[in-house]
Parts: sequence; C-alpha cells; structure tokens
Amino acid sequence: MDIVVIGSGPAGLLTGAALAQRGHPVVSVDRDPGPAADGSWVRRGVMQFEHAHGFRPQVGDVLAKRWPAGLEAWLETGAEPVEITLPDGTTVPIGHRSLRSTFERALRAAALRTPGLELRVGHIDALLTTRIDEIAAPFYMMTALPACLEPAEPLARAAYDSGWRPPYAAGPGRDDLVEMLAAVAV
Repeated sequence: MDIVVIGSGPAGLLTGAALAQRGHPVVSVDRDPGPAADGSWVRRGVMQFEHAHGFRPQVGDVLAKRWPAGLEAWLETGAEPVEITLPDGTTVPIGHRSLRSTFERALRAAALRTPGLELRVGHIDALLTTRIDEIAAPFYMMTALPACLEPAEPLARAAYDSGWRPPYAAGPGRDDLVEMLAAVAV
C-alpha cells in the first residue's frame, strides 16, 4: 500500500516513519520546506517554535516504541530527560525538555534517514474517497491529489492527515477520478 501523510510536523513524521518501518512506501507532504541552508527555519503557524518546552512522558514513550531513531536523534541534539525522585528513592521519568525547534529538527533529520519515507514540499488540494467498480473488484480508494489537477499520478492510495484542517474542497467526481486513474495506469 502506498501512503501519503499530510503534514511533516512531529505527528506526521512519526506516523510516516512508523509505517515506512513496516515496509510501506510513504510520502510526507508539507508546505514547509524545512530549515534553510544557513540553518534558519521560519516555522509558520507553529507557536513558540524557538521557546523551551516541557514534553510529556508520552512523547518519549511513543518515540521509543514506534521510532527509536527519532528519539535517539532528539536526545543527541540536546533533549534532556526529566526525572523526579519519589520519597522512597525511586526515580520516575516525567518527560523531556528541549526547544521545540530542537525537537522538530531532530525528527526531520531522522526522517530524512528513514528508508521508505520521502519528504516532499507542497500541499494537498483535495482527498477523494470513492468506490470504483470499473477498475477491479469493488474497493474503496482514498487518493491524495496534488494541488493542480493536471493528469498526474496520485501520490497514494491511502492518506493520513496529521493535523486538523478545515473540510477538504470538493474534488473531481467519480468519472473524473476513473479517467485520471486510467490515464496513469501502468
């Protein structure tokens, strides 16, 4: 199954990496191109990108379980595990602290090294969900379309939207989709 992840923020990168590790070819699409050549990164729409953050323990837990390379990259770039000592002397992890920018840079660097995960700059104009009887046995297909609706290969047959967005604009109808798929059929 080919998969497109819409959004290359932390949730999108984690999802893409976890699926790629399971053998699925994944493309993650985001409007943000990532850090510039000089290292600067204007992360539009991300509040307090350069501020220190306290990350809940679940962040480290899910990275350790689903994407250890992401956690390792974050720790190597300066994330600090935070622990407390209970009255009985037991040490308990309560999360991590780092800059939000450190977190995102580390995950992006780990994503670029993840086999099967490709990062692309752009945006998805529409998601189509339709049932197509004419192609094969009946099945449901969700297709992520690039911003322009030129006859082009759809990015994927399944999509995961990693962030909230307003409802997607109506895309082409069933006949248009069948025609587009026929144009790119191998």
